[in-house]
Amino acid sequence: MEKQIKPENLYIARKRWLTAIAAAAFLAVGIALAVAFPLAVIKYLPSDDLRIYLIVCAVLLTAESLYLGVLNLRNLFFPYILTADEKGVYNYSGFFHFGFVAWQEIGGFTKEAAVLDMLDSDTPSIKIYVKNFNAFKRKQSFYRKWLLFWSLGEIKIHTLCSQIPRKQLLTLLCDMLVYYSHSEQVNNG
Repeated sequence: MEKQIKPENLYIARKRWLTAIAAAAFLAVGIALAVAFPLAVIKYLPSDDLRIYLIVCAVLLTAESLYLGVLNLRNLFFPYILTADEKGVYNYSGFFHFGFVAWQEIGGFTKEAAVLDMLDSDTPSIKIYVKNFNAFKRKQSFYRKWLLFWSLGEIKIHTLCSQIPRKQLLTLLCDMLVYYSHSEQVNNG
């Protein structure tokens, strides 16, 4: 039987410059909307109904832009979008970070098509498939249960700001899963 070589720990760095540009853009749009749009609506629109409607829309767009800007700023404090070692995968990608998933709980990694994937020919987004979802969900904190609820029970690895192609990342993660799943079976058997 061929002996498998232990894979090296995986550290996928975040493209911090891209995250900083996104944060600056969202904050700039939010501030511009907060200052300019309400003043223009109040001054130039005579209809009260239309004025109220546009002001509500401006407030909602301003709040969303500022919120996304703050989330991007927070991501600057996380230098890695994903790390993987002998214990499992640590997922800090996207706006809301799921955190740690142990190898024993991972059933596999799947490719998932997304709207942005039509723009490039790379592998679609990566999704972590959990073996026993209900048991996994019961062990999670309230925050992670909330994330699972809003993501429709999917744990996605968002690779937009990563420094590695998704296809290569998927291959590395699958190789690590095979190694650590096999090591666990040998240790238990």
